Amino acid sequence: MRIALLDSINCGDVDAPREAYSPVFSDSTPARRGFAGIRVCPSHPAGFSYLSKRLARYIDGYQDIGLDCIVAFPYDSGGCGCKDCWPWGARGYLTISKEFVRLARLKYPAIKFILGTWCYDVREKPDGEWDGLAKALAEDTSWVHYIMADSHFEFPTYPLEHGVPGGLPMINFAEISMWGRFPWGGFGANPLPERFQRIWDETERKLDGGLATRWRAARGSRCRAPPERIMCSSARTRSPSRRARWPSPEPWAPSRLAAGRPCFRWPRPEASRSRIAS
Repeated sequence: MRIALLDSINCGDVDAPREAYSPVFSDSTPARRGFAGIRVCPSHPAGFSYLSKRLARYIDGYQDIGLDCIVAFPYDSGGCGCKDCWPWGARGYLTISKEFVRLARLKYPAIKFILGTWCYDVREKPDGEWDGLAKALAEDTSWVHYIMADSHFEFPTYPLEHGVPGGLPMINFAEISMWGRFPWGGFGANPLPERFQRIWDETERKLDGGLATRWRAARGSRCRAPPERIMCSSARTRSPSRRARWPSPEPWAPSRLAAGRPCFRWPRPEASRSRIAS
């Protein structure tokens, strides 16, 4: 098992420059690309500078033990809908991912980079992210070692039908632990062995392994690959003084479950932004 560090690549904290906040972008119905705070545009000069400094801090402090891999996550809750970044997975995301790689190689010369594709082309009408990624990697793959693919539902069809962009090795992300549950997450983790076996049967000739995040590894890996082909990732917590101030969700309540209503009610994105700004 190898050690990886994962980051939602353009998420910011309360000190992010307001002029570089990312515009909203299209999502599926219901929304799957996620929202959990401040997104920063890497095409804005102040935004790129801010993200570069944040990413440098993020990967610092592991020199004594070393890191095998870093992982970029495009959505949930990153993303940017500005004209210079969209489609995100084919433009702005690649720009800031390359900066992530550059910074990591300064501290860990032998480190490998995993490019996540979570929620690529998740809408019914594709945004052109897989196609755009394939074109970009046809020109240069020197900065990336693996493509990581998976989804909330079935395995993404693009790499199965068209091959992995850049001809790179592909690993999976053994998500999602709340799959098929109602309310979402209301029953805790679900190992999903039947679903995972079905998808592994479909993808094992295409995959070179998989990534299990820290909290899933602690409960028993749900990665569909054999143990020797698993990487364990940690989504590192940022400094508490810089974290956005989030309201707590409603406590779990059996009465809400019995009434068929969600047990948790998170604030709408607009309300969250106003609270962060206050």
